[in-house]
Amino acid sequence: MPAPPTLREALNAAGRVGAIASIDLKPADEASTLALARAVIAEARAARAQDRDAKPAAEKKAAEEETARLAAEEAARLAAEEAKKAKKSSKKKRKRANSLLEQAEAE
Repeated sequence: MPAPPTLREALNAAGRVGAIASIDLKPADEASTLALARAVIAEARAARAQDRDAKPAAEKKAAEEETARLAAEEAARLAAEEAKKAKKSSKKKRKRANSLLEQAEAE
């Protein structure tokens, strides 16, 4: 049987999915409770988990969809710009080719 995850692993996993890790401290006496709480706080700070907000799955999905929509819009905008540049470039090349052809015919 695999070992349970460390506190750091649990905090990092919770952070990846936008969840909050909940810990139930059940030591035998007050001194043990304080020592364990301090260790948990130190580990949460080391994992930079103290400032994370849990997002409901629907909110997270909506944010991901909005990001995807914005990325698609930006890709379409960039593609349109590239097409415009290519069209201008083609016009310039045709104009230059026609100019050279006229010069050659004139000579």
